Amino acid sequence: MTKYGMNTQSSSSEVNSRPETNTTENSSSLVTNHKLNGHNFLQWSQSVFMYIWGKGKDEYLTGEISIPATTDSKYQTWKIENHMVMSWLINSMTTEVGESFLLYKIAKEIWETARETYSSLKNTSELFEIETRLHDLRQGELTVTQYFNILTQYWQQLDMFEIHS
Repeated sequence: MTKYGMNTQSSSSEVNSRPETNTTENSSSLVTNHKLNGHNFLQWSQSVFMYIWGKGKDEYLTGEISIPATTDSKYQTWKIENHMVMSWLINSMTTEVGESFLLYKIAKEIWETARETYSSLKNTSELFEIETRLHDLRQGELTVTQYFNILTQYWQQLDMFEIHS
């Protein structure tokens, strides 16, 4: 067991961290600059998942962590961490989008509903928009470095579509 409560010996996900060390864990920090607005699911989901994975809480999105019984001593820790992840998700959305998720009880439900609601509806138009921008892009007044960076950004966005397809 590490000093942060992570069990390094077990491969199964279970709640075993101490709530007193996690309750103030940057809960007010900016999760991402990509706020989910209904038209940018791929960028939002990638950046939010990186943030939550970096905090060691990705099991709350994937469902790899099981909900302990309310009588279990680990339930309170699970509840605190689940709500922390829920707040990260909702705070990374525009107010209009986030309001529809306020009554959910489990972070995984928010994650899956956001994916179901926003990923497939806009992907075709987003993909077309990126491909059109790439087609129309010209170096013009840009330096080679600026032009390359813009190209790279569009290529990475296209790569995200392939990953999520």
